[in-house]
Amino acid sequence: MDVDQDNKVSWEELEQYQHDAADDGTDDDTDDDDDSNDVVVSARLLELKQRKLQEARELFDAADADDDNFLNETEHQAFREPDRFDHTLEVLYRQTMERKDTDGDGSLNKQEFVTNVDVDEDARPAEFEDEDDNDDGLMTKEELMAWLRHDYSTEVEATVAGLLAADSDGDQRLTLSELKSAPRTLRRHPLLLEGARLVKALDERRARDEL
Repeated sequence: MDVDQDNKVSWEELEQYQHDAADDGTDDDTDDDDDSNDVVVSARLLELKQRKLQEARELFDAADADDDNFLNETEHQAFREPDRFDHTLEVLYRQTMERKDTDGDGSLNKQEFVTNVDVDEDARPAEFEDEDDNDDGLMTKEELMAWLRHDYSTEVEATVAGLLAADSDGDQRLTLSELKSAPRTLRRHPLLLEGARLVKALDERRARDEL
């Protein structure tokens, strides 16, 4: 990611990294013979990509505490894990409300909570009921902020369990075919996307060396 090895990350470096990671993690779960919805799907994907890029820029600016247009190690951690830092969590909350609060009342009902869900969200009705502390049928800012703060110990356990399950032959290695058969949320995990990017870069370097 830090292309020029200056121990800080610019927006341009981060934008290129996200673009490369998205390309490396792209998979096609649709039927190649059914292209009737290609235009609609392409428009939706473009809209999603543009929104994700805008949200990433907002988080970048929030994480850039010294306003030098670069992220040092601490600032980059705040960008990568925005729910662990108050100033970036506030941005994450605002972005979530902009996407979900369709009636604009400043809170989320159960229907709003479970709709307009990103692929990496686990917004189930049970989650809403767990976080709605006063049982008023609405999720306030404080309740939503609590939900946005992930339980990282649970997340790590789930990721490890997913990796073990994907290793169908039990050889403690993941082949490309095994990874493709894993759940989408696991295939899109940042660590696996980074691994795919590094493997692609290594293959390209080997190909150049053989010329």
